[in-house]
Amino acid sequence: MPADDTRKYTVSSLSYRYCLDVGEAERLIARFGSGQRELDRLLGARARSPRHRRREMSTPDDVAAFGLR
Repeated sequence: MPADDTRKYTVSSLSYRYCLDVGEAERLIARFGSGQRELDRLLGARARSPRHRRREMSTPDDVAAFGLR
């Protein structure tokens, strides 16, 4: 298995992993490169871990309107 700094995201893999729109994934890769280590750090700093995003996306609107429980 390659080291983290040589692993690359594709637009579709980044979009899937972080539940991003394809356009947002394209923008991030164009701006910061496709290196997995750099993008994981960047998205971690945005407080958008893969687990957090999936949980956030599955929150019903009536609960999310006033904050998460």
